[in-house]
Amino acid sequence: MSLLSEDSVIGGEESNLSSAESIESTALGNNETMDADNIAETSQPPAGTTETPRTVRTLSDDTRHIQVEPKDVIEYEWPLKSGEKWFLQEQIGELLDIKSFSRKFPDLTRRKVEKLERDWLLDTYNINDIMNETQLRDLCAMRAIEIHDLMGSEYPAIHQEYQRVMAERLKASMVAQAKEMEAIANDSKRLAELRVKAMKSASDYNHELQATKAIERRHYWDIQTNIIQSSSNRWKKLPAKYTRPGPYPVAVILGQFQNYYKKFTPEEMRKLPLGTAVNSDDFYPVYREPSPQPITVTEREIEKFEKVAAASSPIKIETPRNEYARKSVRSSRRVTYADDDDDF
Repeated sequence: MSLLSEDSVIGGEESNLSSAESIESTALGNNETMDADNIAETSQPPAGTTETPRTVRTLSDDTRHIQVEPKDVIEYEWPLKSGEKWFLQEQIGELLDIKSFSRKFPDLTRRKVEKLERDWLLDTYNINDIMNETQLRDLCAMRAIEIHDLMGSEYPAIHQEYQRVMAERLKASMVAQAKEMEAIANDSKRLAELRVKAMKSASDYNHELQATKAIERRHYWDIQTNIIQSSSNRWKKLPAKYTRPGPYPVAVILGQFQNYYKKFTPEEMRKLPLGTAVNSDDFYPVYREPSPQPITVTEREIEKFEKVAAASSPIKIETPRNEYARKSVRSSRRVTYADDDDDF
């Protein structure tokens, strides 16, 4: 009887537990359906309103955050062979933990990365491995010299770490170059190709240097002598006798010997006022009589004069032999005017 009673008690407890679990599952199912209905009701706008339902926006799969270390920072030259180096603003912001450069450091130079430059960075440095797609869409470049000054003054520890990484990179590149040269030294064919490549590189460099000197750097300022130096073929040259230094090139004190002198002719000496000028004709201007006053003649007066000249007898001009023709004409010219000359 005891065993039977115990079994009945255990069976009753199990039935109670199963019934309780079924009740809880039913309640949870009802709550889930009610919550789904509530969500559906809340997501749908009321019948009287004109609001549009909210669209579901999916996030991109590429939302990973990559921690930037000094070894990951890229310092590159653009345009190529221009000597102007740049950093990527996104990398420097992650490295220095700066959210906005424009607010914290508004004076720093920045520019948008062009498509050609972005493609070159992707091919050369594989920036898609260290930056996500969101950062690659809108890249900004910052001047390297300004970033070095900023890190040296504001973030010295990070700047020292970056300098150490750059030194290791340079050492590794030199080691790789030395190994390559050792491998090339034993290969005559590759050595000849390298020689031709080096000659072409030197020729291209000289061509660019000469073009830069001819176009951009025609003059330069010598700091040691404060003289602006320029090409000698751009200026007129004096004869060598005028630029040849003598034993006494500069007279420093009064009465010092001097080899710069000029020889004067006797005619020039007579004109010099050493005591009294013997020949002073060139000192004074030539005397000329004053010009006569201007005469204003109207057209009506000219017509009157033409009528009188046409009506009068011809003018007789006599030129004595012992006088000039100009003086004889002025003295012997006689003009008679008509009686109706009332307008003069």
